[in-house]
Amino acid sequence: MAASLAFATVADAQWPAASAPRHPTAPSAARPAAAHRGPAYVTPAPAQPARVAMYRPSVQGGVATAAYAYVPPYYWRSSPQAPDRVAPNNEEKRSVAFDLTVGTQFPLGIGPKLSLEVPGRVLLQAELAWMPPAYASAVMGLTSPEGADARVIVGVIERALADSVVGRASVGWRPLPNYGFELTGGYTHVSLSTTAVSEDVAPFVDGAVAKQIASLATDVPLSVALHNVHVAVGWRWLAANDRLVVRATVGYTQTVGASSSIELPKDTPFAAEAKRAFSQATDSLLVENVKLPLGGMSLGYRF
Repeated sequence: MAASLAFATVADAQWPAASAPRHPTAPSAARPAAAHRGPAYVTPAPAQPARVAMYRPSVQGGVATAAYAYVPPYYWRSSPQAPDRVAPNNEEKRSVAFDLTVGTQFPLGIGPKLSLEVPGRVLLQAELAWMPPAYASAVMGLTSPEGADARVIVGVIERALADSVVGRASVGWRPLPNYGFELTGGYTHVSLSTTAVSEDVAPFVDGAVAKQIASLATDVPLSVALHNVHVAVGWRWLAANDRLVVRATVGYTQTVGASSSIELPKDTPFAAEAKRAFSQATDSLLVENVKLPLGGMSLGYRF
């Protein structure tokens, strides 16, 4: 049985509806062996009508087949099950991300850090850290005070810094959509308290008052609050299906304000003068000398 093929051109408007059968049908149970199976998915017709060939298979011998549209390959579209293109590092899967990490910010302290990324890749971060004695020694070792009296107060502050509490609040931005580069800046608060012997306080008071303080031979409670600004650059990596978070940063912090005080016995007649003199000397020394480079590393989980 010989078969013949015929071609015709028609407008797109003559294509069968999407619900129409994709295969020719015949009145008899027999179907031509060469029956063509059309593509599984067909894109909508373009805005401007195009003309395409119509494939009209026919069989001699009384069996006729229905015509259907031949669609060129460039009209095909991919299967809806095909995965979308994945951006490098899977960075753009979510516009909001919340991280909880634990790490160190040397030489400020060790502790947890919360990080929230909101639309626009804006970063909001908060940290709470504990400063171990070794870190306190590094902080005061990076200062460069001049004079014997300054070195005395540095020793007092170093003892107070050990076991102090550090709080940091930062805002930042991740400028590259598909990468973990981060820019941050913010405020750092250091709160510390200790006791100092009266002999260490005496050098900050002049004249006879200094001798009277030194003669107390008792421990003097001391408290200091440091107000700092900081800036940092860093990189954030994601692993384990974007659940494991690793951050590395380098930065800088500088003290811009300080508030210190001592508590002398209430019956001491020169207590007010001693407090004022100690506070002025200590605040000035800390603001001028506490300028620290920072290095940080943290590891945590992304919720």
